[in-house]
Order: sequence, then structure tokens, then C-alpha cells
Amino acid sequence: MSTAILTLNNIGKFFETEELETHALKSINLTVNPKKMQLAIEQHCWQGTGLALCLQQDELIGKSGKLDLSVKLQLAQLGEFFLPKKFAITSDLTGTLNASWADYKLTQAQADFTLSAGQLLLTNQAEQQQVMQWQKSQFTLHANAEKLTSQINLLNIHHQPLLVMNSQWFYQQDNISNSHIRITDVNLTPLQIFSPEISQLTGYLSADLTITTSDKAPIIVGQVAVNQGELLLIKSPNQLKDISLTANFTGKQAQLQGQIKLEQQSAFIQGEMSWQPAFKLALQLNGQDLPLHFPPQLKATVSPELALSYSNKQLAISG
Repeated sequence: MSTAILTLNNIGKFFETEELETHALKSINLTVNPKKMQLAIEQHCWQGTGLALCLQQDELIGKSGKLDLSVKLQLAQLGEFFLPKKFAITSDLTGTLNASWADYKLTQAQADFTLSAGQLLLTNQAEQQQVMQWQKSQFTLHANAEKLTSQINLLNIHHQPLLVMNSQWFYQQDNISNSHIRITDVNLTPLQIFSPEISQLTGYLSADLTITTSDKAPIIVGQVAVNQGELLLIKSPNQLKDISLTANFTGKQAQLQGQIKLEQQSAFIQGEMSWQPAFKLALQLNGQDLPLHFPPQLKATVSPELALSYSNKQLAISG
């Protein structure tokens, strides 16, 4: 006997959309040919909570072959598997996945996905705060025997770029990867949940970076900036306002500069950091006539000229 037919019944249905009902099958036939090392799979949908994978047609799996799948992920139901605790996402990912191989080796794979309009949310004391919101966006993956290429393009509610990421991973060349990441005005307020010492945090993060990684430390070129920032600690009456910080990356190090205000007086920050062969940080803080309040009644005016350095896991302050 050269073939065997296996029929699986009562797979069940978990999605109730008309699109998926059209292709859903309650049973599936699998035909195994041990002599030719082949598996024939009948057109079918595999379905679970928040997930549907559907074969576009009957497929023959063996030494060589191809596979065409349609995919639908309800991310709101799957977020617990890939998001940090207290984060939630409201969006659906739909698209197709195509793969082909020869001699049991992948020749190419292509994934084209559409992300529906949605939000990334953070729960803070039973209140949900919006971290990011986007319109309908695109996500693609392409792989062959040499590299994996990915593209992500999220648009904000004004149809302007919110997150753009293009990456290449050369897995046959010392695991070298190249990525270009562009982020525009991501709200920092929800991140205060990660520190119990922060009473108030506002600001927007933007970045435009090219990152090259290998078995060695990463090479980073570009800029990261925080603007319109405000910070207030729980045990301090001194609110930092108009915070602006910029890091300009030039490969293996970065130049830092920024400004903060206490009431109407400004302080300025300059410095640099590097991460090869080990992490090092050096900062200069300068200001004139900065008002500081010390509860309950003490008020002082300070003019700092401070130097801070961090190296070999030790912090030094002078000035």
C-alpha cells in the first residue's frame, strides 16, 4: 500500500465573519505517500481563538513544493502572548503567506500583511492610556536562502508616518543585520507606570536611526530626540519643564545635549556616551539661578556646574 488517507473531523469554527465562513471546512483529508515522502493537504482553514490560517488550494508537501496561506490574527485576543503585561492592542492583522522550497531547503518566502486601524494601550490603575494610534498600515516580510527582509509602515491618524522600519538580516554572513527605524512623536506619558517615583511625565519621542548589528557591538547612526517634556517626582515639589534632549549617534558613540527649565530658569546638559568595548557616560550640567524648593518652607537658588561620569559600573560626580 503506497498511500494512506487520514480524515480529521469536527475541527470547529471560532470566527463568525462571512469571509472566513466561506472557506471554513469541518473536516480535512490528509493523504500520506511514504514512498515519495509526500503529504497532500486538502484546502482547509485551521482556526482558534483570535487566529485563522487558511490554505488557498490543495497542497502537496514533499522534498520540493510550495505553500499558500491566508492569515487573520485578532491581536486584541492574542496580545497576552507577545506584549508586556499591562499593554493591550486593538487591531487585526490580515494577509497572505507564501513559501516555496527545493531539496528541503527554503528558496523563498513572502508575507504581505495589512494592519487595521488601532491603538496600543497601557493600563494604569484601571485606567487605559493611549501609547500609539494608527490608521490602516502595511507589514511585509521576504526571505530567501541568504537574507530576511522586513518592512513596517504605520501611519498616524493624519496619515503621516508614525513608525517606519526597514530591516535586512544576512544569516549566512555572521548574522549581520541592517535596520532603518523612524519614529515620530510617540507619547511618553503612559511610561510613567514603570516607575513608582514619577508623579507626572509628558513628552514626545522621535527617532531616525540606522543600526548595523553582528556578533560584535552595534553600529548606530542617526538621532533620538525628546521634546515638550515635563517631569515631576512624587517626593519633590520641583517640576522640570520644557525638557528637550537630543542624542546624535555617530557609530560607536553618541553626543548628548539638552535643556530643562525650573520655573523660568534654564539648565543645559552636554555630554557623550559610548558602548564599545564597555558602556561609558559623561555629562556636564550647567545653570544659573535655578530655584529649588525644599518642603516645608525652604527655598534656595543654585547655579550648578556639575560633571557626572559613569564607567566600569561606577558613578562619579564633581563640581
